[in-house]
Amino acid sequence: MKFFGWIFLFFIMIYIVPLGSRPMIIPDECRYAEIPREMLTSGDLTTPRLLGMRYFEKPPMQYWLTAGSFRLFGENAFATRLPSALAVGITAILIALLVRQSLRDEKLAHLSAMIYMSCGLVYGVGTTAVTDNVFTMFVTGAHGLLFLAIQERKFNRRKLLLLALGGLFIGCGFLTKGFLAFVIPGMTVCAYLLWTRRWREFLVLPLPILIFALLPILPWGIAIHRAQDDFWRYFVVVEHLNRAAGGAEAQHTAPWWYFLPFLPLGLLPAGLFVPPALVIGRAAWKEILKQDVFLYALLALILPFVFFSACHGKLPTYILPCFPPAALLIAAGVQAYFNAGGHHRAYNWVMSAWGYLMLTVGVLGIGLWCFRHLIPEKIIAALPLSVSVLITGGVAAFCCGALMLYSLRGNWRGRMYLFFFGLVLLPLGVSWCITPSRKMPEAIIARFLAELEIHPAKTMIVTNSGNAGAVAWTCRKSDVKLFSLGELEYGNNAAIRHGEEPVQVSVAEVGRRIADPKRNYPVAVILKEGDRRFALLPAPDKSATYRRMTCALYPAAAPK
Repeated sequence: MKFFGWIFLFFIMIYIVPLGSRPMIIPDECRYAEIPREMLTSGDLTTPRLLGMRYFEKPPMQYWLTAGSFRLFGENAFATRLPSALAVGITAILIALLVRQSLRDEKLAHLSAMIYMSCGLVYGVGTTAVTDNVFTMFVTGAHGLLFLAIQERKFNRRKLLLLALGGLFIGCGFLTKGFLAFVIPGMTVCAYLLWTRRWREFLVLPLPILIFALLPILPWGIAIHRAQDDFWRYFVVVEHLNRAAGGAEAQHTAPWWYFLPFLPLGLLPAGLFVPPALVIGRAAWKEILKQDVFLYALLALILPFVFFSACHGKLPTYILPCFPPAALLIAAGVQAYFNAGGHHRAYNWVMSAWGYLMLTVGVLGIGLWCFRHLIPEKIIAALPLSVSVLITGGVAAFCCGALMLYSLRGNWRGRMYLFFFGLVLLPLGVSWCITPSRKMPEAIIARFLAELEIHPAKTMIVTNSGNAGAVAWTCRKSDVKLFSLGELEYGNNAAIRHGEEPVQVSVAEVGRRIADPKRNYPVAVILKEGDRRFALLPAPDKSATYRRMTCALYPAAAPK
């Protein structure tokens, strides 16, 4: 169990400690904060709404988890990101438990979990409030439980329990991101059963899995259908079929090879273990893949990757479920590499290269800090980082590199521990130096509210779709108005169909409201600096510009 203590300590230091240190990013983080805030405010936990408009892009699991986090820790960036971060830690534990249950190898379990948590894409998404890591957690749990169930030759109580838990994980995955929760484990299990010729399992597995998967789905599924009769049509057709095979109608369209660079780059810096894992040779890998858990992991890596590559809609985070099996396979290759008793040249080479890179970055950062007065103020102001990142990040990178080069004197295991310890230093040195920008505008909006003495509850606030979530979240105001709709186009049209007030307003309408002599409320317009719509509106009584954003304020008309 001592290895699980190291996993826990590494997770706390690299994921939890810096979690609330940086501003929230638009549009995703502010959206995934504002929707659960509106759920708590309205008391409606069934229908996701953004700015009061129906928002049917995702089921509610992520919103429920965030709402629960708000109840415990308040409405802030830390609580918003906590479900995603915890999902990484739980996924790492699930990987380790799978290895322990199937191979009884605690060291390999520890290494697999550490490699997973050290992947750059996992870290980037795991410290950001999006659904992908929570979804990956449920998919990984389903994969592991179903694999262990398949290994039970007889249909006994343990097999039924494993299938039941696997079904529950699939159901929770569906409530996070939809039908992919069935597709990804389903294709992996079917391929594994075909490969190992376990035909009888095709008759045994589906029914209990489906029954227990429906248990968490049905209550909300029926409730949302009664509350919003158009939800399932929109969710199935637009969010699934169009994204998968919608052609020009698919969101985020990209070519088939789009994910090819993201997998190796997303593995870094844990990807530094790939070269020693590969140099063991084909014969050694054949021996590894003779063990069922590694064969299953290989299928769980390849098949979802091919599936996502075949879909029309693509984002880098979509392939995140491929990372747990990739981490397990990398760990198996590294273990075989050291068990072979070689000279570890590939391992030492990549570790030393990483050390020299970090040392160079550290020296450059510290050097720039010493001569920071020579850096033009315009460059510093344009970056979403304070100048202190040069010294804090530089020292962190220098220490990380120095540890790796110092570890040349020790054995391979000591180098590995120092590698993971060095990774802890990097986010601690950088994340606290991130400053507000147009992509992280929460503090900018709060500054406008204070400087212009805006009372959000009494003010009509207008912005564009990109800033919508951030403005609503910062102002704690769900009735913000928008010039452009973006992802709220469906919700705006649905509001019109139901006879509700839409979220969209035209520039002309805002101009008329500003000019109305009977207007008894202020109007605030928040857009990027120099936005052309400011020229179409009357000159404001007050305005403020900060970090390339402008707020124009029109106080309430004076009573006559």
